[in-house]
Amino acid sequence: MLRATTLRGETALMSALRMVHTSSRQSQHTLPVICAHSPRWIAAQPERFRRCANPSAPHGRHFATSARVSASGSETARAQEESVELPPTLNSLVKACRNDADRDRGDSYLQGAKPVKVRGWARSVRDHRKVSFVSLVDGSMSADNHLQIVLSPQLREELGSRLSPGASLEIEGALCEVRKKDGRASGGDDVELRATSARVVAVCDSASYPVPLQGENNPTETLRAHAHLRSRDMRHAALLRSRDCLERGLADYFARNEFIKVTTPIITSSDCEGAGEVFQIVADSDLKKVDQPKAGAAEISPAENGMDHEHSTNAETSQPTTSDNQLQAFWSGQPAYLSVSAQLHLEAIMHGLNRIWTLSPAFRAEGSATNRHLAEFWMAEVEMVTSDDPQVALEEVMTIVEGSVKASALALFGAEWREPATLFLGGEGDEDADFLIGAPPAREFRNLSWDVWEEKQKIKELSLSRPPSALDEIPFDRPWTRMTYSQAITQLRQIHESAGFRTEPIAGQPLATEHEAALAEDGPVFITHYPAHSKPFYMRASAGAPSSDQGGSEGYTGPTVDCFDLLVPGMGELVGGSLRETRPEVIQEKLSSLGWSEKAKKQMEWYASDLRRFGTAPHGGFGLGMERLLSWLTDTSNLKDCVTFPRVKGRVRY
Repeated sequence: MLRATTLRGETALMSALRMVHTSSRQSQHTLPVICAHSPRWIAAQPERFRRCANPSAPHGRHFATSARVSASGSETARAQEESVELPPTLNSLVKACRNDADRDRGDSYLQGAKPVKVRGWARSVRDHRKVSFVSLVDGSMSADNHLQIVLSPQLREELGSRLSPGASLEIEGALCEVRKKDGRASGGDDVELRATSARVVAVCDSASYPVPLQGENNPTETLRAHAHLRSRDMRHAALLRSRDCLERGLADYFARNEFIKVTTPIITSSDCEGAGEVFQIVADSDLKKVDQPKAGAAEISPAENGMDHEHSTNAETSQPTTSDNQLQAFWSGQPAYLSVSAQLHLEAIMHGLNRIWTLSPAFRAEGSATNRHLAEFWMAEVEMVTSDDPQVALEEVMTIVEGSVKASALALFGAEWREPATLFLGGEGDEDADFLIGAPPAREFRNLSWDVWEEKQKIKELSLSRPPSALDEIPFDRPWTRMTYSQAITQLRQIHESAGFRTEPIAGQPLATEHEAALAEDGPVFITHYPAHSKPFYMRASAGAPSSDQGGSEGYTGPTVDCFDLLVPGMGELVGGSLRETRPEVIQEKLSSLGWSEKAKKQMEWYASDLRRFGTAPHGGFGLGMERLLSWLTDTSNLKDCVTFPRVKGRVRY
């Protein structure tokens, strides 16, 4: 009896087809084969299976592998001989050595059984009378870890002055375990490479090098001023690896919950958020046609595209000038902008795929100089079909938000971070995370055993010395707090009466930074149902006061929308999301009340009309700022230090 098989990769698909060819001799039914990398079902007939199973048969090359599928066995063998394998990283070599040492295998890398060649950069060079040590890094080792290279006096003399901190090196030699009886290597290393040959690939003028290679706390202003050298800084390199860990954790969580990753355009025709903070795109060829370009209203003004909708009540179409038309010639006279959010396009794609997400850049022309804003940043955005009941639907979206943040945090710190007995095991990115928050490094735990009483006590002492971090603020074993905007205003008023804020909390007004900090003081909290006038047009209008507000709260009694913000300690807003307005008459009424002209409505007809009348489904989504998530979890106070080349208002050097 034939069965549907879930496969990953074309090579696995070929193998399955050969397996199916055998079973299909007894059945002539069509077999649906599900490929995890393809959204469609491949209905393959037994005749096609026979062709694919026998590459020498006519039309046998139906599937291409990552290398190639050849009709000749000799050609396949030759292709395999010509394949090139990437050399191992320092991290993989050191891990392999530790595993070999633990198992005490005969084919160990250790003690010269397997000579290796490594490449990297010298972080430091220490010369002694009988031996020299080089701390070698290649970016793969976490935190401040490195591979210690031992150079004989003869090798050191051959390298001469070309060997200095920052130099690019190629070293050959034997990996050896550093045992206690031999003396611990610098930094607590337990593996070192005793070089038999060494070569300086490229020199580094360390005397004029502007960023200290060995500094753990280099001045941020120095690093920002030399952003092209920033990745060599230990802390910044740890941040980049931590971000990779977070993104992989998010991707894994979404995959486990059957969200499909999609791509959306960077160039758009409108401002999704309606804040008016957009970058307009003009082709260089159009600029050359204009002698003196000047700022002017686009053919469809920002107000008509949904911008400044909170205060716009009677927006009129501005007439484009000759210069405006020339500047927009590449786009056939229509303005084009850098995307501020992928949401509108995600809504369109979602109606064919149910659950989707994307990770893409967003651009906002914010003049703010705070440590929480960038002109270019990245967002993980999600769109999903929800239940019909708005309260249930909003809870469904918030559940995905909560799960994705928890999953990314655990991917960074490791699932074992709360168990002292497992702290020495190490995880994907936990050494980098510990390094960034100032926790005891993993190497302090590495040679300690939980089964030895004295060492067990040492593990406990080290775990207690771990400083407070974002992990301590995340309740992993229970849902996070939910409260409405109305309830938040009531609570803030009570705090204001006793302690006093600099900015008085007023119902109907946006929450200030200090208000968000007070609400999230005890951990992450969702604030739902904000005033309708302060949110974009696409958010679903609430049918009435939430059940949690029906007890007589006097915080805010005006119209609201079904939305939420996730506030976290020390950061404030981390995620923003909502249910989307699916009622055509409601969204058209909103656009009219905002003063949109008929021409502007026509421009957005694909979104405001077509998606609503062609089989729409109740849905919602959210956007999660990656830089903010990284900043919060790694205790990095400024978003400009979470990216290598930050973009803010001012001169663009790189």
